[in-house]
Amino acid sequence: MTIANKELKSFYCDVLVTAIESGIGYWADVKDYDWKEDNDGNMIAVSAMVKLTNEDDEEDILKGWHPLTPELVRTGIARILREKESYGKEFRAMVYADKQDRDACNIDANDADVIVQVGLFGKEIFA
Repeated sequence: MTIANKELKSFYCDVLVTAIESGIGYWADVKDYDWKEDNDGNMIAVSAMVKLTNEDDEEDILKGWHPLTPELVRTGIARILREKESYGKEFRAMVYADKQDRDACNIDANDADVIVQVGLFGKEIFA
């Protein structure tokens, strides 16, 4: 499903870049990482492939390479905002506010990591 709103897509892209560049490295190998900005410096596309670093040690949660996309970030955020019992009130409020503002300024590497995990696995697996 394509993200039509340019500002919202840029927000999802920013979260994904944060996750790839500094959040998910302790559990994931990343390849084919690429991103693009428009003439105003807004992120317009991010793509990469991910697999578990030690997939032999993990129960069949993820085998092989899988795409990381802004849509995956959208899915992760939607789940976090929907599943109130699974994620803290402050975390959900911060994610919601940043999404509404279309600005990922408060989402750090740990937050972006959780968002990607929830988008990819349906929940946080690695803490």
